[in-house]
Amino acid sequence: MILQLQRFGYQKAIEFLTVCEAEILTHDWQKAAVKMACSPAEILNYFHQLQECSPAPCASYEAANVQWILPEFEVRVEDHHCILESIEEPNLSLDQQPPPALRQALQEARFFLDALSQRNLTLSLIMNELLLIQENALIHHQPLRACQKKEIAEKLGLHPSTITRAVHDKYFLFEGKLLPIDMLFASFSANDLSQDELISQIRTVIAQESSDFPLSDLQIMMQLQEKQIQCSRQLIAKLRRKAGIPASYQRKRINS
Repeated sequence: MILQLQRFGYQKAIEFLTVCEAEILTHDWQKAAVKMACSPAEILNYFHQLQECSPAPCASYEAANVQWILPEFEVRVEDHHCILESIEEPNLSLDQQPPPALRQALQEARFFLDALSQRNLTLSLIMNELLLIQENALIHHQPLRACQKKEIAEKLGLHPSTITRAVHDKYFLFEGKLLPIDMLFASFSANDLSQDELISQIRTVIAQESSDFPLSDLQIMMQLQEKQIQCSRQLIAKLRRKAGIPASYQRKRINS
């Protein structure tokens, strides 16, 4: 409130607030006037200035609809391996002998619990498969391996659309960070490499280039082909720009 009064320029009202707290609570304007050495009319004016302040000045900055994101799993690293742990859920129990009026509700509750259990099982199977593929990427902060929903679906005997629905808006906790499960999927780019892996290869080639004669996208492509990585010059240019790597003429200018 004092900050608001300062913004309004109500210095005497600030003094009134700090000196006459008890009188403000009891509306004893006479006593407040004596303390402030002014008239009761001036005290009442200070009180009205206090009323101009908002009791909750930050309320307008509060989001109207706050959405909380809760992780489905926590992934921990033990002995250089990823360990998947489900976030503890409430233990739900049902009375096996409910009154007749609650039997329908019991059946619906059992159906809900069965569906929830099946959903958690499906999601756990998906996460286990993803961790088998992306374990090194997570632990050693390496580029993700190429992995698509179709590949996981074939391993689990599910339809790719089931995988898509299961991981939609689902998250896991890793090293104190909340990450979407969907981030563990990476599309193929070239030679069964993901885009992240190919970008890593491009960075390696560029790191070894001469500062006086930076490699063009075509020359990068040719060097990757020597490593049996087949890709087009257009793909090299696209991924280079995506990674924020300057073009050859810009790298030469930076190094000069």
